Amino acid sequence: MKPRALVAWNIRRIRVDRGISQEKLAYQTGIDRSYMSSLERQSTNPTIDLLDRIAKTLDVHLSEFFVRPAKRAKAPKILPKGRKPARPRRRKEPEAVTADILGTKTEMVKTAKRPTKRPGRGRNGSHRTKAFRS
Repeated sequence: MKPRALVAWNIRRIRVDRGISQEKLAYQTGIDRSYMSSLERQSTNPTIDLLDRIAKTLDVHLSEFFVRPAKRAKAPKILPKGRKPARPRRRKEPEAVTADILGTKTEMVKTAKRPTKRPGRGRNGSHRTKAFRS
């Protein structure tokens, strides 16, 4: 196993064993989440200083990143995807429907909508468009 792959394997193994997301580990280490991802995908070479910071964040010795896995060891499992569990989306219902459900009678009052395009402005929204036309 190449050294870069060995380091990536062990960082991921330790992180997943502790239940820490890439984003949380990257934040606590002081690096970008995408950089942490590229370390685990073996796309970039970390510096010794960075490995030391990651080791301190994970509370392990630096040598833990260079331990060879057993020959038949399986790849570390991944944590569930996403930052937060999905919430069901709520549909906004008009007041009349809500009033019917509650058994009350209300009248809908329409409010004036703001015009989408201001008068006197050009296609791109500049007020100078008319002044510079030939």
